[in-house]
Amino acid sequence: MYHILDFCIISALSSYLSINQLNDSSKWQSHTYEVINKTQEIDAYMINSEAELRGYVISEKASYLQPFHENINKISPAIRDLKRTITDNPEQINRVDSLLKYADLKVSDMRELLALFNSKGFESSKNYISLDKGKFFKDKMLEISNEIIKT
Repeated sequence: MYHILDFCIISALSSYLSINQLNDSSKWQSHTYEVINKTQEIDAYMINSEAELRGYVISEKASYLQPFHENINKISPAIRDLKRTITDNPEQINRVDSLLKYADLKVSDMRELLALFNSKGFESSKNYISLDKGKFFKDKMLEISNEIIKT
């Protein structure tokens, strides 16, 4: 009789621990997908900003400027939101801080390009773009984003 009771207690305890472990695993999996989605969202804002700016410089159509400004203004808040999501991981915090640094540099670069185009025209903008500063900042951002997603 006691053996049956012992078995039931052990079985119940084992089930309880397994369910808790499964819940913890599910929470971490959900957290991982949240980090991935937020990181990809940041990349999309940057890439879309770049595309809109390029469209404006090539076509001189002002209709490209509103989506450019909308996307560019979402980048830093999205990175701060990502940082709040990963407060439990110091390595990821360092990566997100680096991501913010390069995002700020890339945003400044795009704003500088826009100002240059508006004041001096296409040829000056073309020469500025050929320096590849903006490409370097974007590549660093994408590299850091990939590290965030992999970890």
